[in-house]
Amino acid sequence: MSFTFCFTAVNVFAAISIGFSYTLDTGGSGVAIWSWILGSFFTILISLSLAEICSVYPTAGSVYHWSGKLVSSKYAPLASFICGWFNFFGNAAADAAFSSGFATVVNDALILNGKSSLGIGGQVGVGIGVTFIWAVQNALRIDQQGWINNAAAVLQIISAISIAIVLVVMAPQRATAKDVFTSVYNGTGFPFAYVCCIGILSTIFSFSGYQAGAHMAEETRSARRAAPKGIVATCVCSAIVGVIYLLAFLFVIPNVSTFMEAHNGANKTISLTVAIYQSVLPHQGALALTILLILNLYFAGMSSITVTSRIGFAMARDDVFPFSYYLRWIFERTQTPLANVVFVFIIDSLLQLLQLVSTTAFLALIATTTLGFQISYFMPIFFRCTTARNTFPSIIISGIALIALIYWIVAARHRFIGPKRADMDPVSLPPEHVIDEDTMTITAPNSPDSMVTRL
Repeated sequence: MSFTFCFTAVNVFAAISIGFSYTLDTGGSGVAIWSWILGSFFTILISLSLAEICSVYPTAGSVYHWSGKLVSSKYAPLASFICGWFNFFGNAAADAAFSSGFATVVNDALILNGKSSLGIGGQVGVGIGVTFIWAVQNALRIDQQGWINNAAAVLQIISAISIAIVLVVMAPQRATAKDVFTSVYNGTGFPFAYVCCIGILSTIFSFSGYQAGAHMAEETRSARRAAPKGIVATCVCSAIVGVIYLLAFLFVIPNVSTFMEAHNGANKTISLTVAIYQSVLPHQGALALTILLILNLYFAGMSSITVTSRIGFAMARDDVFPFSYYLRWIFERTQTPLANVVFVFIIDSLLQLLQLVSTTAFLALIATTTLGFQISYFMPIFFRCTTARNTFPSIIISGIALIALIYWIVAARHRFIGPKRADMDPVSLPPEHVIDEDTMTITAPNSPDSMVTRL
Protein backbone atom coordinates (compact mmCIF):
# COMPACT_ATOMS: atom_id res chain seq x y z
CA MET A 1 0.00 0.00 0.00
CA SER A 2 2.90 2.39 0.67
CA PHE A 3 4.06 2.13 -2.94
CA THR A 4 0.60 2.67 -4.43
CA PHE A 5 0.01 5.77 -2.30
CA CYS A 6 3.39 7.17 -3.41
CA PHE A 7 2.95 6.22 -7.05
CA THR A 8 -0.61 7.57 -7.28
CA ALA A 9 0.21 10.81 -5.44
CA VAL A 10 3.18 11.49 -7.75
CA ASN A 11 1.34 10.30 -10.90
CA VAL A 12 3.85 11.28 -13.57
CA PHE A 13 1.29 10.50 -16.28
CA ALA A 14 -1.00 13.26 -14.99
CA ALA A 15 1.86 15.60 -14.05
CA ILE A 16 3.50 15.44 -17.50
CA SER A 17 0.11 16.01 -19.15
CA ILE A 18 -0.81 19.17 -17.23
CA GLY A 19 2.71 20.61 -17.43
CA PHE A 20 3.45 19.83 -21.08
CA SER A 21 2.93 23.41 -22.29
CA TYR A 22 5.64 24.61 -19.90
CA THR A 23 7.86 21.70 -20.96
CA LEU A 24 7.80 22.64 -24.65
CA ASP A 25 8.08 26.37 -24.01
CA THR A 26 11.25 25.96 -21.97
CA GLY A 27 13.56 24.19 -24.39
CA GLY A 28 11.48 22.01 -26.68
CA SER A 29 12.10 18.31 -27.28
CA GLY A 30 15.84 18.17 -26.63
CA VAL A 31 15.75 19.95 -23.29
CA ALA A 32 12.60 18.05 -22.24
CA ILE A 33 13.98 14.54 -22.75
CA TRP A 34 17.45 15.22 -21.35
CA SER A 35 15.95 17.04 -18.37
CA TRP A 36 13.82 13.98 -17.71
CA ILE A 37 16.76 11.57 -17.95
CA LEU A 38 19.06 13.64 -15.72
CA GLY A 39 16.28 14.64 -13.34
CA SER A 40 15.15 11.03 -12.95
CA PHE A 41 18.68 9.84 -12.23
CA PHE A 42 19.31 12.38 -9.47
CA THR A 43 15.80 11.97 -8.05
CA ILE A 44 16.43 8.24 -7.62
CA LEU A 45 19.70 9.02 -5.82
CA ILE A 46 17.89 11.41 -3.47
CA SER A 47 15.14 8.83 -2.88
CA LEU A 48 17.76 6.30 -1.78
CA SER A 49 19.05 8.75 0.82
CA LEU A 50 15.55 9.54 2.07
CA ALA A 51 14.69 5.84 2.17
CA GLU A 52 17.69 5.16 4.40
CA ILE A 53 16.54 7.84 6.85
CA CYS A 54 12.94 6.62 6.64
CA SER A 55 13.99 3.11 7.66
CA VAL A 56 15.24 4.59 10.96
CA TYR A 57 12.45 7.13 11.53
CA PRO A 58 9.19 5.86 9.93
CA THR A 59 6.92 8.69 11.08
CA ALA A 60 4.06 10.70 9.56
CA GLY A 61 6.07 13.93 9.42
CA SER A 62 8.79 12.37 7.21
CA VAL A 63 11.28 15.12 6.24
CA TYR A 64 9.86 17.49 8.87
CA HIS A 65 10.40 14.94 11.63
CA TRP A 66 13.77 13.75 10.30
CA SER A 67 15.24 17.27 10.19
CA GLY A 68 14.62 17.64 13.92
CA LYS A 69 16.07 14.24 14.72
CA LEU A 70 19.29 14.73 12.76
CA VAL A 71 20.45 17.98 14.39
CA SER A 72 21.31 18.86 17.98
CA SER A 73 18.46 19.55 20.39
CA LYS A 74 19.40 23.23 20.34
CA TYR A 75 18.62 23.64 16.64
CA ALA A 76 16.02 20.88 16.21
CA PRO A 77 12.96 23.17 16.57
CA LEU A 78 14.24 25.61 13.94
CA ALA A 79 15.25 22.88 11.47
CA SER A 80 11.93 21.07 11.76
CA PHE A 81 9.92 24.29 11.60
CA ILE A 82 11.55 25.49 8.37
CA CYS A 83 11.53 22.08 6.69
CA GLY A 84 7.92 21.45 7.70
CA TRP A 85 6.61 24.65 6.17
CA PHE A 86 8.48 24.06 2.91
CA ASN A 87 7.09 20.54 2.65
CA PHE A 88 3.55 21.40 3.72
CA PHE A 89 3.13 24.18 1.18
CA GLY A 90 4.82 22.08 -1.48
CA ASN A 91 2.20 19.39 -0.93
CA ALA A 92 -0.62 21.95 -0.82
CA ALA A 93 0.58 23.46 -4.11
CA ALA A 94 0.62 19.98 -5.66
CA ASP A 95 -3.01 19.55 -4.56
CA ALA A 96 -3.94 22.86 -6.17
CA ALA A 97 -2.05 21.97 -9.35
CA PHE A 98 -3.96 18.69 -9.69
CA SER A 99 -7.28 20.47 -9.02
CA SER A 100 -6.52 23.16 -11.57
CA GLY A 101 -5.31 20.56 -14.09
CA PHE A 102 -8.47 18.51 -13.54
CA ALA A 103 -10.64 21.56 -14.26
CA THR A 104 -8.60 22.44 -17.36
CA VAL A 105 -8.90 18.95 -18.86
CA VAL A 106 -12.64 18.81 -18.05
CA ASN A 107 -12.96 22.08 -19.98
CA ASP A 108 -10.99 20.52 -22.87
CA ALA A 109 -13.39 17.56 -22.90
CA LEU A 110 -16.36 19.96 -23.12
CA ILE A 111 -14.76 21.75 -26.07
CA LEU A 112 -14.05 18.44 -27.84
CA ASN A 113 -17.70 17.53 -27.32
CA GLY A 114 -18.86 20.74 -28.98
CA LYS A 115 -19.78 22.62 -25.80
CA SER A 116 -18.86 26.16 -24.87
CA SER A 117 -15.63 26.75 -23.00
CA LEU A 118 -15.78 27.46 -19.28
CA GLY A 119 -14.47 30.80 -18.12
CA ILE A 120 -11.75 31.09 -15.51
CA GLY A 121 -14.42 31.40 -12.82
CA GLY A 122 -16.12 28.22 -13.95
CA GLN A 123 -12.83 26.30 -14.00
CA VAL A 124 -11.96 27.51 -10.51
CA GLY A 125 -15.40 26.37 -9.37
CA VAL A 126 -14.81 22.91 -10.87
CA GLY A 127 -11.40 22.74 -9.19
CA ILE A 128 -12.74 23.64 -5.75
CA GLY A 129 -15.67 21.27 -6.22
CA VAL A 130 -13.47 18.28 -6.99
CA THR A 131 -11.17 19.21 -4.10
CA PHE A 132 -14.20 19.03 -1.79
CA ILE A 133 -15.01 15.54 -3.11
CA TRP A 134 -11.42 14.46 -2.47
CA ALA A 135 -11.63 15.80 1.07
CA VAL A 136 -14.85 13.83 1.69
CA GLN A 137 -13.23 10.65 0.38
CA ASN A 138 -10.30 11.22 2.73
CA ALA A 139 -12.69 10.73 5.64
CA LEU A 140 -12.69 7.01 4.77
CA ARG A 141 -10.56 4.50 6.65
CA ILE A 142 -7.06 4.21 5.30
CA ASP A 143 -7.54 0.56 4.29
CA GLN A 144 -10.56 1.58 2.19
CA GLN A 145 -8.51 4.28 0.50
CA GLY A 146 -5.77 1.71 -0.01
CA TRP A 147 -7.89 -0.39 -2.35
CA ILE A 148 -8.72 2.71 -4.38
CA ASN A 149 -5.04 3.60 -4.64
CA ASN A 150 -4.12 0.06 -5.71
CA ALA A 151 -6.58 0.34 -8.59
CA ALA A 152 -5.36 3.85 -9.40
CA ALA A 153 -1.72 2.73 -9.63
CA VAL A 154 -2.63 -0.02 -12.10
CA LEU A 155 -4.78 2.42 -14.10
CA GLN A 156 -1.90 4.90 -14.32
CA ILE A 157 0.57 2.35 -15.71
CA ILE A 158 -1.94 0.96 -18.21
CA SER A 159 -3.04 4.46 -19.28
CA ALA A 160 0.46 5.82 -19.87
CA ILE A 161 1.74 2.82 -21.81
CA SER A 162 -1.43 2.27 -23.87
CA ILE A 163 -1.70 5.97 -24.80
CA ALA A 164 1.99 6.03 -25.76
CA ILE A 165 1.52 3.04 -28.06
CA VAL A 166 -1.66 4.43 -29.62
CA LEU A 167 -0.08 7.83 -30.31
CA VAL A 168 3.08 6.44 -31.91
CA VAL A 169 1.20 3.89 -34.05
CA MET A 170 -1.56 6.25 -35.19
CA ALA A 171 0.53 9.39 -35.76
CA PRO A 172 0.39 10.53 -39.41
CA GLN A 173 3.88 12.00 -39.08
CA ARG A 174 6.68 11.42 -36.60
CA ALA A 175 9.79 13.28 -35.59
CA THR A 176 13.16 11.64 -36.08
CA ALA A 177 15.19 10.45 -33.12
CA LYS A 178 17.72 13.19 -33.88
CA ASP A 179 15.02 15.86 -33.68
CA VAL A 180 13.66 14.49 -30.42
CA PHE A 181 17.03 14.37 -28.68
CA THR A 182 18.70 17.46 -30.17
CA SER A 183 16.12 20.00 -31.41
CA VAL A 184 15.37 22.95 -29.11
CA TYR A 185 12.69 25.60 -28.85
CA ASN A 186 12.63 28.75 -26.74
CA GLY A 187 9.23 30.34 -26.28
CA THR A 188 10.16 32.34 -23.19
CA GLY A 189 12.38 35.12 -24.54
CA PHE A 190 15.03 34.35 -21.92
CA PRO A 191 18.64 33.39 -22.80
CA PHE A 192 18.86 29.73 -23.76
CA ALA A 193 21.27 28.84 -20.93
CA TYR A 194 18.71 30.10 -18.43
CA VAL A 195 15.92 28.23 -20.23
CA CYS A 196 17.87 24.99 -19.86
CA CYS A 197 18.03 25.59 -16.10
CA ILE A 198 14.32 26.30 -15.66
CA GLY A 199 13.37 23.55 -18.11
CA ILE A 200 14.18 20.90 -15.53
CA LEU A 201 11.45 22.32 -13.27
CA SER A 202 8.84 20.33 -15.20
CA THR A 203 10.68 17.11 -14.33
CA ILE A 204 11.06 18.14 -10.69
CA PHE A 205 7.34 18.97 -10.52
CA SER A 206 6.43 15.58 -12.02
CA PHE A 207 8.35 13.76 -9.27
CA SER A 208 7.19 15.96 -6.39
CA GLY A 209 5.66 14.09 -3.47
CA TYR A 210 7.54 10.78 -3.65
CA GLN A 211 8.06 10.95 0.12
CA ALA A 212 4.32 10.18 0.45
CA GLY A 213 4.99 6.65 1.68
CA ALA A 214 6.88 8.07 4.66
CA HIS A 215 3.95 10.34 5.54
CA MET A 216 1.74 7.25 5.62
CA ALA A 217 4.26 5.22 7.67
CA GLU A 218 2.28 5.33 10.92
CA GLU A 219 -0.64 3.71 9.08
CA THR A 220 1.48 1.13 7.22
CA ARG A 221 2.34 -2.39 8.35
CA SER A 222 6.09 -3.14 8.65
CA ALA A 223 6.72 0.53 7.98
CA ARG A 224 10.50 0.32 8.47
CA ARG A 225 10.71 -1.84 5.36
CA ALA A 226 7.57 -1.00 3.38
CA ALA A 227 7.87 2.82 3.46
CA PRO A 228 11.52 3.02 2.24
CA LYS A 229 10.80 0.48 -0.50
CA GLY A 230 7.76 2.51 -1.53
CA ILE A 231 9.84 5.69 -1.88
CA VAL A 232 12.52 4.11 -4.09
CA ALA A 233 10.09 1.98 -6.12
CA THR A 234 7.94 5.04 -6.83
CA CYS A 235 10.88 6.98 -8.25
CA VAL A 236 12.13 4.08 -10.39
CA CYS A 237 8.69 3.20 -11.77
CA SER A 238 7.79 6.85 -12.31
CA ALA A 239 11.02 7.41 -14.24
CA ILE A 240 10.28 4.48 -16.55
CA VAL A 241 6.58 5.25 -17.08
CA GLY A 242 7.34 8.93 -17.53
CA VAL A 243 10.04 8.52 -20.16
CA ILE A 244 7.80 6.20 -22.22
CA TYR A 245 4.90 8.66 -22.14
CA LEU A 246 7.11 11.72 -22.76
CA LEU A 247 8.91 10.11 -25.71
CA ALA A 248 5.57 9.26 -27.30
CA PHE A 249 4.52 12.91 -27.05
CA LEU A 250 7.77 14.17 -28.52
CA PHE A 251 7.85 11.68 -31.41
CA VAL A 252 4.35 12.60 -32.64
CA ILE A 253 5.29 16.30 -32.96
CA PRO A 254 7.27 16.54 -36.23
CA ASN A 255 8.07 20.22 -35.74
CA VAL A 256 7.82 21.82 -32.31
CA SER A 257 7.90 25.42 -33.59
CA THR A 258 5.03 24.82 -36.01
CA PHE A 259 3.03 22.95 -33.39
CA MET A 260 3.49 25.72 -30.79
CA GLU A 261 2.50 28.44 -33.25
CA ALA A 262 -0.68 26.54 -34.08
CA HIS A 263 -1.75 25.67 -30.54
CA ASN A 264 -0.22 28.22 -28.17
CA GLY A 265 -0.72 31.87 -27.34
CA ALA A 266 -3.66 33.51 -29.13
CA ASN A 267 -4.41 30.27 -30.98
CA LYS A 268 -4.75 28.22 -27.80
CA THR A 269 -8.23 26.82 -27.19
CA ILE A 270 -7.33 23.52 -25.51
CA SER A 271 -4.29 22.27 -23.58
CA LEU A 272 -1.33 21.02 -25.59
CA THR A 273 -1.81 17.47 -24.31
CA VAL A 274 -5.37 17.27 -25.62
CA ALA A 275 -4.22 19.03 -28.81
CA ILE A 276 -1.79 16.15 -29.37
CA TYR A 277 -4.59 13.62 -28.84
CA GLN A 278 -6.73 15.52 -31.32
CA SER A 279 -3.97 15.80 -33.95
CA VAL A 280 -3.34 12.05 -33.95
CA LEU A 281 -6.78 10.48 -33.40
CA PRO A 282 -10.31 11.07 -34.67
CA HIS A 283 -12.76 12.94 -32.47
CA GLN A 284 -14.04 9.99 -30.41
CA GLY A 285 -10.56 8.60 -29.88
CA ALA A 286 -9.21 11.95 -28.64
CA LEU A 287 -12.21 12.28 -26.30
CA ALA A 288 -11.63 8.78 -24.90
CA LEU A 289 -7.98 9.54 -24.10
CA THR A 290 -9.02 12.84 -22.51
CA ILE A 291 -11.50 11.05 -20.23
CA LEU A 292 -8.77 8.58 -19.28
CA LEU A 293 -6.56 11.52 -18.33
CA ILE A 294 -9.37 13.02 -16.22
CA LEU A 295 -9.69 9.75 -14.27
CA ASN A 296 -5.97 9.70 -13.53
CA LEU A 297 -6.02 13.33 -12.41
CA TYR A 298 -8.93 12.52 -10.10
CA PHE A 299 -7.05 9.70 -8.36
CA ALA A 300 -3.83 11.72 -8.21
CA GLY A 301 -5.54 14.61 -6.45
CA MET A 302 -7.28 12.33 -3.98
CA SER A 303 -3.99 10.71 -2.94
CA SER A 304 -2.20 14.05 -2.87
CA ILE A 305 -4.68 15.43 -0.32
CA THR A 306 -4.19 12.29 1.79
CA VAL A 307 -0.46 12.98 1.92
CA THR A 308 -0.86 16.70 2.65
CA SER A 309 -3.23 16.00 5.52
CA ARG A 310 -0.65 13.66 7.11
CA ILE A 311 2.21 16.16 7.07
CA GLY A 312 -0.27 18.74 8.36
CA PHE A 313 -1.34 16.39 11.15
CA ALA A 314 2.28 15.72 12.15
CA MET A 315 2.97 19.45 12.37
CA ALA A 316 -0.26 20.12 14.28
CA ARG A 317 0.66 17.33 16.70
CA ASP A 318 3.77 19.34 17.56
CA ASP A 319 1.88 22.68 17.81
CA VAL A 320 3.39 24.23 14.69
CA PHE A 321 0.11 25.79 13.49
CA PRO A 322 -2.12 28.23 15.30
CA PHE A 323 -5.05 26.30 16.84
CA SER A 324 -3.06 23.06 16.54
CA TYR A 325 -5.14 21.56 19.37
CA TYR A 326 -8.14 21.44 17.00
CA LEU A 327 -6.19 20.55 13.84
CA ARG A 328 -4.79 17.34 15.34
CA TRP A 329 -8.25 15.96 16.17
CA ILE A 330 -8.77 12.34 15.01
CA PHE A 331 -12.17 11.08 13.87
CA GLU A 332 -12.56 7.93 15.98
CA ARG A 333 -14.75 5.92 13.59
CA THR A 334 -12.26 6.02 10.72
CA GLN A 335 -9.06 6.96 12.61
CA THR A 336 -8.36 9.75 10.12
CA PRO A 337 -7.16 13.32 10.93
CA LEU A 338 -10.44 14.78 9.73
CA ALA A 339 -9.85 18.28 11.09
CA ASN A 340 -6.60 18.51 9.14
CA VAL A 341 -8.31 17.25 5.99
CA VAL A 342 -10.73 20.19 6.29
CA PHE A 343 -7.80 22.54 6.94
CA VAL A 344 -6.01 21.29 3.80
CA PHE A 345 -9.21 21.74 1.77
CA ILE A 346 -9.40 25.39 2.86
CA ILE A 347 -5.73 26.04 2.00
CA ASP A 348 -6.11 24.37 -1.42
CA SER A 349 -9.26 26.36 -2.17
CA LEU A 350 -7.54 29.65 -1.30
CA LEU A 351 -4.65 28.78 -3.61
CA GLN A 352 -7.06 28.07 -6.46
CA LEU A 353 -8.93 31.34 -5.90
CA LEU A 354 -5.65 33.09 -6.70
CA GLN A 355 -6.33 32.26 -10.36
CA LEU A 356 -9.21 34.77 -10.32
CA VAL A 357 -6.68 37.50 -9.52
CA SER A 358 -3.82 36.35 -11.77
CA THR A 359 -3.13 33.03 -13.45
CA THR A 360 0.50 34.08 -13.80
CA ALA A 361 0.78 34.53 -10.03
CA PHE A 362 -0.82 31.12 -9.50
CA LEU A 363 1.67 29.41 -11.84
CA ALA A 364 4.58 31.28 -10.24
CA LEU A 365 3.43 30.08 -6.82
CA ILE A 366 3.29 26.48 -8.04
CA ALA A 367 6.83 26.77 -9.46
CA THR A 368 8.15 28.35 -6.25
CA THR A 369 6.66 25.72 -3.98
CA THR A 370 8.07 23.02 -6.28
CA LEU A 371 11.53 24.33 -5.39
CA GLY A 372 10.44 24.43 -1.74
CA PHE A 373 9.70 20.72 -2.02
CA GLN A 374 13.28 20.08 -3.07
CA ILE A 375 14.63 22.18 -0.19
CA SER A 376 12.63 20.07 2.26
CA TYR A 377 14.20 16.93 0.73
CA PHE A 378 17.69 18.40 0.87
CA MET A 379 17.59 19.45 4.53
CA PRO A 380 17.47 16.00 6.23
CA ILE A 381 20.03 14.60 3.77
CA PHE A 382 22.37 17.51 4.52
CA PHE A 383 21.92 17.04 8.26
CA ARG A 384 22.48 13.30 7.87
CA CYS A 385 25.84 13.95 6.20
CA THR A 386 26.98 16.75 8.53
CA THR A 387 25.61 17.31 12.03
CA ALA A 388 24.56 13.68 12.50
CA ARG A 389 28.14 12.57 11.80
CA ASN A 390 30.08 15.68 12.86
CA THR A 391 31.69 15.81 9.42
CA PHE A 392 31.68 19.54 8.68
CA PRO A 393 35.45 19.65 7.92
CA SER A 394 35.15 16.91 5.32
CA ILE A 395 32.13 18.64 3.77
CA ILE A 396 34.07 21.91 3.49
CA ILE A 397 37.11 20.16 1.97
CA SER A 398 34.89 18.27 -0.47
CA GLY A 399 33.17 21.52 -1.43
CA ILE A 400 36.47 23.27 -2.14
CA ALA A 401 37.68 20.31 -4.17
CA LEU A 402 34.43 20.24 -6.16
CA ILE A 403 34.60 23.98 -6.93
CA ALA A 404 38.24 23.65 -8.02
CA LEU A 405 37.41 20.67 -10.24
CA ILE A 406 34.48 22.43 -11.91
CA TYR A 407 36.57 25.57 -12.50
CA TRP A 408 39.37 23.44 -14.00
CA ILE A 409 37.01 21.64 -16.39
CA VAL A 410 35.14 24.78 -17.45
CA ALA A 411 37.95 27.31 -17.86
CA ALA A 412 41.30 26.88 -16.15
CA ARG A 413 42.56 23.88 -18.13
CA HIS A 414 42.48 25.95 -21.33
CA ARG A 415 44.94 28.59 -20.11
CA PHE A 416 46.70 27.44 -16.95
CA ILE A 417 49.98 25.56 -17.65
CA GLY A 418 51.44 25.49 -14.15
CA PRO A 419 54.34 27.46 -12.62
CA LYS A 420 56.80 29.03 -15.08
CA ARG A 421 59.79 26.80 -15.95
CA ALA A 422 62.91 27.83 -17.89
CA ASP A 423 63.21 24.49 -19.69
CA MET A 424 59.60 24.66 -20.96
CA ASP A 425 58.91 28.39 -21.32
CA PRO A 426 59.43 29.46 -24.94
CA VAL A 427 60.26 32.98 -23.74
CA SER A 428 63.91 32.93 -22.58
CA LEU A 429 64.96 34.83 -19.47
CA PRO A 430 67.11 38.02 -19.85
CA PRO A 431 70.91 37.35 -19.66
CA GLU A 432 71.34 39.28 -16.41
CA HIS A 433 68.88 36.87 -14.69
CA VAL A 434 70.80 33.74 -15.73
CA ILE A 435 73.16 32.37 -13.04
CA ASP A 436 76.10 30.12 -13.83
CA GLU A 437 76.10 27.63 -10.99
CA ASP A 438 79.74 26.61 -11.74
CA THR A 439 81.10 30.08 -10.92
CA MET A 440 78.75 30.92 -8.02
CA THR A 441 80.35 31.18 -4.54
CA ILE A 442 78.74 31.92 -1.22
CA THR A 443 80.58 33.53 1.70
CA ALA A 444 80.64 32.03 5.14
CA PRO A 445 77.71 32.90 7.44
CA ASN A 446 79.95 34.91 9.84
CA SER A 447 81.45 37.06 7.03
CA PRO A 448 80.42 40.72 6.76
CA ASP A 449 79.21 39.81 3.27
CA SER A 450 76.96 37.09 4.65
CA MET A 451 73.94 36.13 2.53
CA VAL A 452 75.46 37.85 -0.53
CA THR A 453 76.05 35.81 -3.64
CA ARG A 454 79.10 36.65 -5.80
CA LEU A 455 79.57 35.79 -9.45
